[in-house]
Amino acid sequence: MYKQLMSILLILSVPLTTYAFQPQQGSSGLPDKTLRIEHLTKALGLNKKEKTKVEAIINDEKMKIGALHEESRTRLQGLLTEEQMAEFDALAQQRHHP
Repeated sequence: MYKQLMSILLILSVPLTTYAFQPQQGSSGLPDKTLRIEHLTKALGLNKKEKTKVEAIINDEKMKIGALHEESRTRLQGLLTEEQMAEFDALAQQRHHP
């Protein structure tokens, strides 16, 4: 049970890299990738080549995080009851859209 709880907490935690990007909000109210890239470009003094590489790394990270979330969700569905999964979804919705 402890291991499962720790897994759930890990899933819900925000990757450390997100902290470094100081998320800003786009018109949708969600962090905007373009704004993050521009922030990093200015803050770190990136040249065009570095900016392109950083953007590729961030895109790759986003894809990997998405795949990890899907895998975690599948595992949770195998563990939690339908009611628990519904509550989990509600909590996740609140976290993304306070």
